[in-house]
Amino acid sequence: MGAEVRRQVSLVLAYVSMLAKARLSYRADFFVQVGSDLLLQAVDIAFLAVVFTRVKSLAGWSFAEALFIYGFFLIPFALFNASFAALSDVGARYVVGVSSTGC
Repeated sequence: MGAEVRRQVSLVLAYVSMLAKARLSYRADFFVQVGSDLLLQAVDIAFLAVVFTRVKSLAGWSFAEALFIYGFFLIPFALFNASFAALSDVGARYVVGVSSTGC
């Protein structure tokens, strides 16, 4: 079992490395995407701030608590997106004979 797990981990790491190289091949596109992601997070935080300027708490949650929950959610979400988000189309892209329509 240990050898199989090591093989799977090495395959995932190879895929993540390949994905990083592909994303960084178009540097301007990569930096525009990073900038737009940062802007999206800023807009989300601003929205939370605007909501909490109107009310003291939502269902007992303060602004600091809601901000913590939002940040706590973003950590695994960002790790997933950075590493495995494109795995859903591996079959259609990299496996010969597999179509995206499932036929």
